[in-house]
Amino acid sequence: MRWRVEQFAAGWDDAVLLVVTSSARVARWARSPIPLGHPGTTLTPLVIGPDDVPIVEDATLALADPELGVLSAIVHGQRCSTPGSRVR
Repeated sequence: MRWRVEQFAAGWDDAVLLVVTSSARVARWARSPIPLGHPGTTLTPLVIGPDDVPIVEDATLALADPELGVLSAIVHGQRCSTPGSRVR
């Protein structure tokens, strides 16, 4: 199954806050609703963290799904085990 960013934003037509992080701790924190001051109005960010994106170390998969390859590099780049695949 092709992993897509749209899975996070399905059904949204308005502006959203998207947090992309390589830290599981930051991802947990960022998922907290943010009260905006007006009664009943809160913002709940969409969060993409290391538990949400598979590790892509196969160049063929990264070429077939470049969005996934880029997100994987951002989120897991410091943890990749394939030589030459590490984001520096």
